[in-house]
Amino acid sequence: MKLLLTILMLSGSCLAQQASGPAPINITVALDGSGQFKSVQEAIMSVPAGSPAKPVVIHIKPGTYKELIYIQHEKRFFRLVGEDAAKTILTYDLHANMIGSDQKPIGTFRTPSTLIDADDVLESGIDIVAQPPGKRLQNVLLLSGGEKAMAALALVLGIFHYRPAPFCLLDEVDAPLDEANVGRFTDKVVQMSANTQFIVITHNKRTMEMAKALYGVTMEDAGVSKLVSVKFE
Repeated sequence: MKLLLTILMLSGSCLAQQASGPAPINITVALDGSGQFKSVQEAIMSVPAGSPAKPVVIHIKPGTYKELIYIQHEKRFFRLVGEDAAKTILTYDLHANMIGSDQKPIGTFRTPSTLIDADDVLESGIDIVAQPPGKRLQNVLLLSGGEKAMAALALVLGIFHYRPAPFCLLDEVDAPLDEANVGRFTDKVVQMSANTQFIVITHNKRTMEMAKALYGVTMEDAGVSKLVSVKFE
């Protein structure tokens, strides 16, 4: 399943200058070179270290800025303002044009972006936009139950692929999926189990088939539960 994830965007709101206090230091970023910088990262690096005597405002002209933003702790005292909420886009695809261990492409292939309020960019939320095959790009809340589950799984497994953890607990995540997508889910879990131990709670027989060990609870007598375990060689 192809999944498009977009991380964060800029506010289109104007920043009102406070009636009292020092005037802000204004920095302008423009792709066409009409500003002081062409890159948002370059503008951020120019911010004075420590708490500045004057507030710093980075104004970003309309355009699509495809760059990874790194904010140093000592240079965090600034505000980002996109001058046009519909056309000021900051986006980055970490896995663009990369090939996974299964020799298949990974990444979003396209990098659409969602605008969210970012007066404080470090405190902004994250919007997820997904495009299942054959459907238009839309907010994940507008997808069906199975599509939501696949979008959530893609995000969770993507995080584990990027930074593996010792184990991962998945509780009936395959319940909304059809047979085809259950197969895709189990294939990915088997592939990633080389680095992460997966503990999956499920009622799906196909998911159970890929496990190396099964643990179940049965009730042979009324009110008496019994634990049954099976290991596959």
